[in-house]
Amino acid sequence: MGSTIMGGGTTKTTTKATPWGPQGAALETAFNGAKGIYDAKAGTPWYTGDMHAGLDPLTQQGIAGVGNYATGAGASTAGTVANSATPLLNGGALSMDAYGQLMNSATADPTQSNITNAGLYADNPYMDKMIAGASRDINRNLTENVLPQNDRAATATGNINSTRTGIADGIALRGANDAIGDISAAMRGGAYHDGLNLSEQARATNMQGQATAAGGFGSTYGQGLEGAGLGMDMNYRNLQAMVSSGQISQADAQAQMDADMARWQGNDTRDQDLLNNYYGVIGANNWGGTTKSKSKAPGPGILQMAVGGLSAFAGAGGAAGIGKAF
Repeated sequence: MGSTIMGGGTTKTTTKATPWGPQGAALETAFNGAKGIYDAKAGTPWYTGDMHAGLDPLTQQGIAGVGNYATGAGASTAGTVANSATPLLNGGALSMDAYGQLMNSATADPTQSNITNAGLYADNPYMDKMIAGASRDINRNLTENVLPQNDRAATATGNINSTRTGIADGIALRGANDAIGDISAAMRGGAYHDGLNLSEQARATNMQGQATAAGGFGSTYGQGLEGAGLGMDMNYRNLQAMVSSGQISQADAQAQMDADMARWQGNDTRDQDLLNNYYGVIGANNWGGTTKSKSKAPGPGILQMAVGGLSAFAGAGGAAGIGKAF
């Protein structure tokens, strides 16, 4: 707003801009087409087709089969393997015990033990009977031949119960006893010698048996470890199979929820999306229109009007009139 004394004022200007002529028809077609699409789609639902394939029956059957096996036959088999391996683990302690006995046998002096065992071979009831059997002929000859012969000779000479007869009988008994002693010594000596050999062989055989037992128990222990590990691995695989099956089912359930969520979001923003698409055609650019603007321009104020009036008055002879008046 300008001063009314000095002059000044406001000027309004209206400018109208229209699209380029050939462009107008194309824009009108585009606008009408966008409106037609919007009107046709407004109020219609979002995509109504399937968004989640889901698990097929074969996969569902496989998942169920894995779960049933893992909790049924698989668990039972794994338990059987693990239980079977438990007794085998006792072989570890038995193996250590056998090796300890083997060490004791290998480091001990076998002399006294062999002598004791050899004496059992040389002096036993069976050996006495064998010596008696081997001495039978000597005793029989003594009692049936030699001593009766001495008695007959003494009777014939009238020396019954004489010193000569006693001496003869003593010599005969000594010879028989010496012969029986030789037989006994030979038999007992042979038995003692054989006993030494057999005792040492038995000791060596026992040591070999202990070594074999230790190795067998150790092998059994190893099998027990393998069986226990196999049972644990089978149980772990059963659990892993169950987890894998569960993950497949969980992923399928999550995919269904994601599809439901996407459908809900699509229906929820359906109208807004259509409106945005519609506006993207008709409101994306400035296609023309009317523009109004205001601007200031100088104008006559009170003083300017007064000066102008005086000038006009003077030009009309005002000055002459005033002069005439004076």
